Amino acid sequence: MSSHRKKEETMPAKTPPTYVGLDIAKDQLDYCLSETVEGRCAYTPAGIAELIQKLRSVPQARVVCEASGATKS
Repeated sequence: MSSHRKKEETMPAKTPPTYVGLDIAKDQLDYCLSETVEGRCAYTPAGIAELIQKLRSVPQARVVCEASGATKS
C-alpha cells in the first residue's frame, strides 16, 4: 500500500470527499460536480484551466475518470 493511500485512510478529513465524475473525450471534458451540476469544457489548456477553477469550489474533490473507449482489433 502506498504511503499516500495509507495517509488518506488513517487521517480522516474534516469534510468527507466529494466524488467528481470526469469523462475524457478527444475534444472535450464532460464533468459532473454534483447531482445537479454538470457541464462540458474543451480538452485544451484553457478548458482544463476552466475545469480546475470549478474543482476549487468543491470541498475535498476526488476526480473519478470514466474508463471507456473503443478497443482496436
